[in-house]
Amino acid sequence: MRTVVFGAVFLILCGAPGVESADLFVCDCGAGADGACVPGNDGGVGTMGDPWQSYEAARSAFGSLAAGEAIRFCRGGAWTIAAGTRWVNSNCDAAQPCVVGDYTPPWASGDEGRPVLTRTDGSHGFALEDGGTAEHEEGYRFENLDLRSTTGTGNGFFLYNDVDDVEIVNVVVDGFAIGVHLASSNPCSADPECDGRNDRLTIRGATITNNTSQGFLGGSDGTRILDSVFESNGSTAVFDHNIYISGAAGHETDGIVVRGNRLYRSTPDDAGSCSAVSLVVHGDHRNLLIEGNEVLEDVGLAEGGCWGIAVDPGYSEPEGFVNVTIRGNRVSNTGN
Repeated sequence: MRTVVFGAVFLILCGAPGVESADLFVCDCGAGADGACVPGNDGGVGTMGDPWQSYEAARSAFGSLAAGEAIRFCRGGAWTIAAGTRWVNSNCDAAQPCVVGDYTPPWASGDEGRPVLTRTDGSHGFALEDGGTAEHEEGYRFENLDLRSTTGTGNGFFLYNDVDDVEIVNVVVDGFAIGVHLASSNPCSADPECDGRNDRLTIRGATITNNTSQGFLGGSDGTRILDSVFESNGSTAVFDHNIYISGAAGHETDGIVVRGNRLYRSTPDDAGSCSAVSLVVHGDHRNLLIEGNEVLEDVGLAEGGCWGIAVDPGYSEPEGFVNVTIRGNRVSNTGN
């Protein structure tokens, strides 16, 4: 069955840039969809010409992809989601990541926006978390999506249980509790590749806004947060932040980079005043680089503790920062 489907996709898509022969396609036309949107059908074969319709059909198929294959949601489409959350695939590879992204459908005129995926049940958007003891997985790429929550709860992206080499590129994450949560891990299974950490996450060109707790939370070896926008994340003074680089369960991280981002309106209170550090680092970190970021608040709207960048201890356990470089950042209208 898969051989027939893949062959059909190849006939339709041969030569189309950015789309591989084995990609699977999904299109729905919920609230906010383009006026010309044509929905798919879960009884279809998942080709561009005969796409599936539901988020759940896409999620269920993701676990069977081979390395380098993709699930693609139609540009101009929209989904209201109250279904499963886990996106897990042990076939994916750092050198050939499995992709969840967009495509331009045949009915499009060229002005369609990113696929809009709206969570209404308070759950995570994409949970990269296998259950039980940790087993090593790697090689996921999420690109060109608009991910929203109506409840202010859950995580837009949740990484847990030894998931390495994940890219989140040109994605909007709005209205969750935490936009991107790089979490910890259960103890490892017998998998010899498992080390119980979630290393080498890259966020690039993202827009992470209006999340009620943190825009980004976590820390691991090789975490990179690049060229992204963080705005109006957090609601609890002092404790919430646009970006919170935290400790990694007793592990000293190595090589975190935060570069080229714009951070604005950190933890705004009811009057719109900043009430917490916009970019904070706690824990145990080595070779940390914070470079070329713009951190700003509006004039006169910095409350006590509204620092722009803080690298300092905040826990009741030992913390340390070795070989930290903070350079070329522009910090405006923050302070105490």
